Amino acid sequence: MAVEIRVLGRVDAVVDGRSLPLRRRKQRAVLAMLALRANRTVATDELIDGLWGDRPPTSAAKNVQSYVSQLRKALASDDSGARIVTRGRGYELKLPEDAVDAARFEHLVERARSEAERGIVDGSAQGALELWAGAPLADVASEPFAGAEIRRLEELHLRAIELEIDAELAAGRPAEMLGRLEAMIAEHPLHERFHAQRMLALYRAGRQSEAVEGYRAAHRTLSEQIGVEPGPELRRLQEQILAHDPALDARPAPELPRQLEGGSPLLAGRDRELRWLRKRWAEAEEGRTRVALVSGSPGIGKTRLAAELAAAVQPETTVLYAAGSGAPDAALDAMRGAEDSELPTLLVFDDADDASPVVLEAAAALAAKPRESPVLVLVLHRDDEGPPAFADAAQRLLLRPLRVEAAAEVAELYAPAEGVAMPLETLMAESEGVPLRVHRAASGWAQAQAAQRLEATAVRTATERGGLRVAETEVAGSVEELQVARERTELYVVAEPPDLDEVRLALGRIIKDGNRAGDVIGRIRALIKKVPPGEELLDINEAILEALALTQSEVMQGHVALSTGLVDGLPPVRGDRVQLQQVVLNLVINAIEAIGETGEGPRKVVVGTSEDGSNHVVVAVADSGRGLNPAMQARLFEAFQTTKPDGMGMGLSICRSIVEAHGGRIWSEANAPRGAVFKFALPAQRERAP
Repeated sequence: MAVEIRVLGRVDAVVDGRSLPLRRRKQRAVLAMLALRANRTVATDELIDGLWGDRPPTSAAKNVQSYVSQLRKALASDDSGARIVTRGRGYELKLPEDAVDAARFEHLVERARSEAERGIVDGSAQGALELWAGAPLADVASEPFAGAEIRRLEELHLRAIELEIDAELAAGRPAEMLGRLEAMIAEHPLHERFHAQRMLALYRAGRQSEAVEGYRAAHRTLSEQIGVEPGPELRRLQEQILAHDPALDARPAPELPRQLEGGSPLLAGRDRELRWLRKRWAEAEEGRTRVALVSGSPGIGKTRLAAELAAAVQPETTVLYAAGSGAPDAALDAMRGAEDSELPTLLVFDDADDASPVVLEAAAALAAKPRESPVLVLVLHRDDEGPPAFADAAQRLLLRPLRVEAAAEVAELYAPAEGVAMPLETLMAESEGVPLRVHRAASGWAQAQAAQRLEATAVRTATERGGLRVAETEVAGSVEELQVARERTELYVVAEPPDLDEVRLALGRIIKDGNRAGDVIGRIRALIKKVPPGEELLDINEAILEALALTQSEVMQGHVALSTGLVDGLPPVRGDRVQLQQVVLNLVINAIEAIGETGEGPRKVVVGTSEDGSNHVVVAVADSGRGLNPAMQARLFEAFQTTKPDGMGMGLSICRSIVEAHGGRIWSEANAPRGAVFKFALPAQRERAP
């Protein structure tokens, strides 16, 4: 079982993600002292001094013995692999070498420093800072041993920050570092290195005068607070800035292969796996590892994880990408590039299951060939065993589905409003924790929510009449939500091109229908200006002609012949003129769009009226489009059903809502010789229309 002792922050012992019960402060202090010198003997006298200083109680030795006994029981009860052994008059905490966060932190900081001296940036400083959970030894800081350790660790923390800022400046991001540097200078005004980094960031951001003023500000601070002059580094940097020394210019950062760029900005739930990858890279740089295998089902995030490592090891590393599922020549070119590189090299070998024998042979040869600079071949594959060419590889990682907490983080990327996200039970049921499917499920849910709000706004407008200006605003907001969902899906959901095209097409349909709904509401507002709200006895033919006058632009753009067949002398109907005109508008625009999809042949829309034998006035809108799908005809007027491949079907459900609210019914039929007819019937009123 995995064990971790944490001292960067509160002292804690964690086994498989669960904290062990360490309730007494002195007990945690003993654990911290042993952990900070893990796998080495700590004398009992040192523990006593660390707990009580020069005023120990007479029972100090027995108390230490008791604390150690309690710790032994806690560690043993969870089969953690950690144990405390007695060594003469002292104790040793035996742990895996990377089980103490402070030890990993120190190793990464030292590695970042060493690599920086060689001009290499490999992400070690960032990895160190990710371990920093707050003030070290926070809950035992008052113990006598803690002061010196806290100061040592905080100095290392400042060094890690310096190294990470150096890495960001080397990567060509000076402007992004200015805010952070100003905050660090405010907290540590006498720290000359931060002043120097701020001056360099300003210079590289094209703000030379401010960089010069940065030197003057540092000079004033040092002189006023401690009475000293700036050190050699600051003075030399000032001279270089004034001379426009080319050595200050950042080298352009190399670009990652496009297959390792983009995707989700969030790598949720993969901290342990990323640490594993970084450890393999560190081993590769030491010459101890040359190949590592990462396996998992499609969509589990293998490439995204590899991309995170690739971004971390830039810019002083050659990063190459080879796809086993692509053209063999392209993969072989990438492998030849890795072989020729004189820099440390990371080759991401994706879809290795699908690679041809010659590509597999070349990848295995690259991993086996001796070379001076480090190389790591990162093999990504689906099945459990991996390609036979790498059967002897010892370093293997299986990616498992995300836990619910990580899936929730991903879902928040698509949440349409603060605090509104996909229900987790539904999310996990639909995605099974597979990251790509989590993205798709959360994206689809966000789109559906926005579309439902859009439909609800349109239906409410149709049935309430009032508040149309507010409705326009709400529709615009819903359309914007859909557009945001589309953009996020394109940015975050990395999938095979056919799948992504399908997603884009579906989102385009939603947004097109949303824009149309907003347009219809705008036209209805124009009618409202002429006609006050409320029910009335009305001449349906007159109402239809008013509505058709608003469709002229669509008629002209669609090159459609619009005609009417209105029967004179029809009895009036009782209803809301604007609502019924909205039905006519929707049906006519629907008909024009249906014709737009056809090729040659007549392009006609006919709007007619009649009276049936059951005392109803019937309105019919006939088109010469491609006709209806009989399998869908019974469900056409349900929400999100449509007659067109590029629509969402909100218009027809709105029509049904209005017609049924007027006591009528709506249906569709085939048109002869082709096309469709949409009809609605309203109860006739035998009173005379006004």
